[in-house]
Amino acid sequence: MKKHTVFLIFMLLYCSSLFGQSTVVVLSKEKKTYKIGKSVSFYLDSTRKETLDDILLLDDSKFEQSKTDIPNWGFNSTNIWIKINLKNTTQEISDWYLNLDSPTLSRADFYFQDSLSQWKTINSGNRVPASQRNFKNRSFVFPLDFSANQSATFYLKLSNAGPIQAPLIIENLSDFYARQMLFEAYYGILTGIFLLVLVINFFFWINLKDSTYFYYIIYTLGSMFALLYMSGHVMLYVLGDFPKLSGVAIISFLSLIVIGLPLFSKMFLS
Repeated sequence: MKKHTVFLIFMLLYCSSLFGQSTVVVLSKEKKTYKIGKSVSFYLDSTRKETLDDILLLDDSKFEQSKTDIPNWGFNSTNIWIKINLKNTTQEISDWYLNLDSPTLSRADFYFQDSLSQWKTINSGNRVPASQRNFKNRSFVFPLDFSANQSATFYLKLSNAGPIQAPLIIENLSDFYARQMLFEAYYGILTGIFLLVLVINFFFWINLKDSTYFYYIIYTLGSMFALLYMSGHVMLYVLGDFPKLSGVAIISFLSLIVIGLPLFSKMFLS
């Protein structure tokens, strides 16, 4: 009987540890990049009607601790509220930024307290026009204003028509720009390769009058734009002022792939 009691107590303690945990991410001068996926907790709002005031009234036990480096809720129709606890141990105000590297999210609203402890909101997501974003970037970036040895709590509300995941990185502004330059260089080279393939196959199609090359062009165009949509470049540079077209855009790009690839394969194999 005692063994069963001890086992039951252990299981209750283990289950309770999965909820209500409030891990504090400590920011220091020595480290400039933090992946905080396992340090955040989240709450699922199935009604999609709860506001920040409702969330602030919730007990910590209502929040579940994330267990993965990149929190992922798959296809989810709820609003995901993410709670982030931070502490700045540096002796001066640092340029810390929260980078949510998930460009396909429909909405990503960031809540923080200003110097007067009033809650403020930064609205972002690919349904927000690029001209209205606080930070012009393919991903969603939010400033973290910290004083020396200050602790603060931030909230993120995420929603999407597709899968929801949250790769969360806190980094210094200089490191952020350095990493983004490498990322943009990579996608620049990749886009250049796509364009080279398109140009070559276009001349083959014009000169040889072979529709196989035409179908391959359709497939390549769809693949290139789908890739640039997933990376956030299409919404930032092409459809930035027309966010309502984001759903139509990705369906169109995938349609080009679905149409072009089977027809190209059929012509090529025959």
